[in-house]
Parts: sequence; structure tokens; C-alpha cells
Amino acid sequence: MALVVVVAAIVILIVALIILTIFGVGIGGVSDYLTQRSICVSTYTSSCSVTGTEPPTWNSQMQVNEDGSIVYKSCDDLIQCSCTDREATCNIPT
Repeated sequence: MALVVVVAAIVILIVALIILTIFGVGIGGVSDYLTQRSICVSTYTSSCSVTGTEPPTWNSQMQVNEDGSIVYKSCDDLIQCSCTDREATCNIPT
């Protein structure tokens, strides 16, 4: 009887892990394209005004949902910004 309970618990655990693996990818870590651009502008503006430089993570790749597909892009790929005299200027491509 105890063996049946242990085997059933292991099977339930494996099924739960498979379900979480399949559906867990779409739950977190992916930003909407426009939302991510807004975050990039905010991050760049803050970093420029405080340090006079771009953020250290400016060229880091992140998951972005672009037209229904997940792509990897950096903030530098999404928008073009410059920092002069602690004033940020960002051009968002259309």
C-alpha cells in the first residue's frame, strides 16, 4: 500500500513539473514590445541624470513579445538614446 502511495506521488509530481515547464514559459519574463521600450526610456533617463552615462544593462538581451513571437532584444535595439550634460534624448523608431 505504501509503495502505491509513493508511486502515485511521484507520478503527480512529474506531471505537475511537465505542465509547469510547458505553460510556465509564457507566464513570466516576456514584456510587451511597447512596455519594454517605455521601461528602457525610463531607465536611460534616470541613469543619464544621475551618472551622466547609459545604464550598465543597456545592451543586455531580454525577451520581448513582438507581434506574437518571442524575440531577444536589448534596449539599444528598441530605441536610440543619447546623454549630453546629464540630459537624455531618446528617439523611438516607428
